[in-house]
Amino acid sequence: FKNRIPLLDEAFSGQLPLELSGDATATYFYRRTGTTGYRMDVHPVASLPIVTDYFTLIPSAGLHSTFYFINHHESISHPEDDENYFFRAMPHMDLALYSEVFRVFDLTDGQELIASLDNLDNSLWTSIKHSFQPRLEYRYVPNIDQEGNPYFDRFDRVEEVNQITYSITNTVSRRQETVVMGQGSDGDPMPAINADYQEFLRFRLEQSFDINEATREDERNTYDVRPFSDLLVDVTFTFNDYVSLVNRTWFSPYLGQFTEHEHALILGIPDRIKLTMAMDFQDDIDEYTRPERRELNLFRAALDVNLLYGFGVGFLYEVDFLDLEEMERAMSLSYQHQCFDVTVQYSETPMEQRVQAWFNLVGVELF
Repeated sequence: FKNRIPLLDEAFSGQLPLELSGDATATYFYRRTGTTGYRMDVHPVASLPIVTDYFTLIPSAGLHSTFYFINHHESISHPEDDENYFFRAMPHMDLALYSEVFRVFDLTDGQELIASLDNLDNSLWTSIKHSFQPRLEYRYVPNIDQEGNPYFDRFDRVEEVNQITYSITNTVSRRQETVVMGQGSDGDPMPAINADYQEFLRFRLEQSFDINEATREDERNTYDVRPFSDLLVDVTFTFNDYVSLVNRTWFSPYLGQFTEHEHALILGIPDRIKLTMAMDFQDDIDEYTRPERRELNLFRAALDVNLLYGFGVGFLYEVDFLDLEEMERAMSLSYQHQCFDVTVQYSETPMEQRVQAWFNLVGVELF
């Protein structure tokens, strides 16, 4: 949910734009061997968007309140007084500052598309909009001991964060006019001009500065201090509603080389079918924040199909060409309603076979 708080809005005459949003998840984990039990997470977030003519500033703070109830411990012969109830409170604070400047370039050069039968289905790019968006973000998650809690997945071990992220995004969008067959005031068919807009190029540069890494004292003899993350270069081409190409490359300022690059071709029909084919090349790295990361050459294919009456199916296949090892296979069945959606997924990895089911409520408003 996400909404303004009416009482505060009234008290401050709408001058305090405090927003409260949040989500809640409840999950039951069952394993043939291993710990089984329930996990519930409640995550409220309060934010205060400040919007001016020149920039937008959004400070926010949230709290992950996670409850565990264990009905079977991993050890078969565990003491009778083993704990079955666990709790974790994980706060976080975020700050986002961004702005945007843009310019519109006219492409008509005196030309004009006339709505006539002779021009039916003819198109003309009339203008291009270039937007420049600098963004600065800060995120803080404290270091909280979680080793005594159950472990079901990565969410149960949230790492501390004290990081500044800065990025620059350039987008280029076009305005296109097309002559289509419309309807006149008397109901008779007649040619008309239809205008549509599409962002066809997005170029983003992003890097982070890790404050914890910059002040680290541990293992300095083994690992050099490297607070700057790899520089991300993200370029996306959207040719039309059916074809797009995504290219992401990471460059290390310390190694002076590319450490990873990912290329994805996305084909589809909007709201019907989507096919993603991607290659991810990852170099081996041994740093304090990325210890013993191994080399990978991954191919990933994902297919999502929307069927009739809100039903949909999905398939995922991922293989490492370097070691000729299958990394993951998955299939899912979903049902989407305007108020909720349900998904059941089966997946296989070299480590486990997993069946997951989740139910989401959409657009709940509390105020």
